[in-house]
Amino acid sequence: MSIKKIISEGILIKKINNHKFSSIASVYSFNKKHYVVREIGHQYSLKLTEFNILEKDIKQYYKNLKKTNTFRVPDLFEIFFDTKQKRLLLLTEYFKNNAINNGCNNLKIFKKIALILLKLVSLKDNVNKKGKLNISIDINPNNFFISNRDIVYNDFTPPLFRQTSGKWTEFRRIDEKKQKKRSKKMRYFSAENVIVNFLNKARLHLTFDEYKKLVIYVFKKMDLFYRNKSTNVLYSLYINLVEKADKNKEDVDFNKYITKRDVARFKLTLNKQIKNPELGELFKKFKN
Repeated sequence: MSIKKIISEGILIKKINNHKFSSIASVYSFNKKHYVVREIGHQYSLKLTEFNILEKDIKQYYKNLKKTNTFRVPDLFEIFFDTKQKRLLLLTEYFKNNAINNGCNNLKIFKKIALILLKLVSLKDNVNKKGKLNISIDINPNNFFISNRDIVYNDFTPPLFRQTSGKWTEFRRIDEKKQKKRSKKMRYFSAENVIVNFLNKARLHLTFDEYKKLVIYVFKKMDLFYRNKSTNVLYSLYINLVEKADKNKEDVDFNKYITKRDVARFKLTLNKQIKNPELGELFKKFKN
């Protein structure tokens, strides 16, 4: 089984992602089984040598994700570099059911994803001496699927891991050219920022009452997983935004842990009067 064989002899069923700033994913039927061929490259502006680095890093990131044992990842059958069209092709396992769907009990699923996320950011081997993550994930709800009640994480680009030297090789999308690298590193590798970003994204799929239950659930589970400054930072942020003051705690400079964009978005999520369609549009106004 190979990418070339599936594309030439298989039947194209549908495209499940064709956004100009994301990888293009196509579902093929071959020998009565479904597979996904993902095209990577058009969202970046890469030279040949950079494609080689990206291919190597995707393979390493995939291995790193599997080693965490926090969630399932799809079988990755092949990575092929198409030199003519300057794109990487990934052949992976296909999952039919997105974890988050309209009309379903999304709160239950978000709680499951929260547990996975908290386990990942609390792994001893996943936190460096500066308290930053070595391996991270993109918590976009579209990246999670369900297979036999297991949560599957299905996104390998960009590769979100640090080399043994501590360096993160960034692959920046065309639409991200003006973003600050410091903000991106914080968004992906600060445990506090990853959790806040998760909550922000979850609010777009939940009612306000469901969302408040999720926030409380996350704070309670954080104390069970690990007791460190992350718990205090996030709790202080929550109290500051909800009660407008936190007289019992020392002042915390939240921007050391969480980007201004995500703090501003988190504040919006706690406003009961803002409904989901409007909230998504307001989110777009906060960028960095």
